[in-house]
Amino acid sequence: MITNKLKPIRTSLKQDAYIKIYGLVTDNTIKPGDIINLSDLEKYLKISRAPIRDALIELCNENVFKSIPRYGYELIKLRQEDLVEMLNYRLVLECGFLEKNWKEVASCDHETLNYLLEHTRKLSNTNAVSEWQNNSVFHIGLFKLHNNSHALLSLEHTMKKMTRFFIQNYREKWEEMTKKTFSSHHENIIYAIKDKDKAKALKYLNEDIGGFKR
Repeated sequence: MITNKLKPIRTSLKQDAYIKIYGLVTDNTIKPGDIINLSDLEKYLKISRAPIRDALIELCNENVFKSIPRYGYELIKLRQEDLVEMLNYRLVLECGFLEKNWKEVASCDHETLNYLLEHTRKLSNTNAVSEWQNNSVFHIGLFKLHNNSHALLSLEHTMKKMTRFFIQNYREKWEEMTKKTFSSHHENIIYAIKDKDKAKALKYLNEDIGGFKR
């Protein structure tokens, strides 16, 4: 019984460590090629070693870090090829699901569509990181209409990985990125769904995702 009571606490500590370590990656405190170790993280995060180790194991499984025995953990750099792979995957996943589930999506309650539309209109060009996060909210929100938790989890993982890519590779070019970089077709996608125009919805979704390749 004691073990059962302590288990949720351990999970919470691990999740806290995971979030904080990942935050060091996305704010560029830990850069590609940097080596971190348990001792340094324990002092920096003020979290005990066990949950930090568990969090790092999970991050290694997600290919965020690479474990170097008896030395530490190296942050993996994402390449341009990784971005192309992620974009190709998203094109197949998001456009494929929209085409397959078109009847259900086109007949859905417009409340969700209106929320996504208002979310898009409220976006401001504060900074590129915020714009990208807003773009992620839109695509994940749209994908939730398919009611497939497994596929949704996969998309969320891909969007998170793309965040790492932009942080690692475009940090010095953030000022050049605006709302148009990430969400130029969001309104068109929503209007096409409302108008029950499948061809246009797929066209705009394809262009919105694939635009990064250009």
